[in-house]
Amino acid sequence: MKTKEIKDFDSYKRLAVFATLSQFDAFAKEDDFIEVAQWKNGEGFDVTINNNHRDTLVQLTYGEFDAIKKLVKALDKLQQDEWEKKREKTEDKRWQSGDRTFPLD
Repeated sequence: MKTKEIKDFDSYKRLAVFATLSQFDAFAKEDDFIEVAQWKNGEGFDVTINNNHRDTLVQLTYGEFDAIKKLVKALDKLQQDEWEKKREKTEDKRWQSGDRTFPLD
């Protein structure tokens, strides 16, 4: 079988950063890692997450990444509002029951 000779190809370097996942995730194992590599055209990046010796690849444009950041921030706000509602409800019940002590947060 005759192999074809490759005549035209590009060679380039990618910007990438790497970290052990255990720095960010309490459930990560010692050899789990995350790597983010910018696309050649600069319009996005690849995220490789390796845990339990399995790779997960996520490819995002910077616009998609911005959307995720805003949605996670909104989710955090919703969660914080829910905690505050539960706290207020608990304090109301305690006040109505005659308990005038307040827990230190």
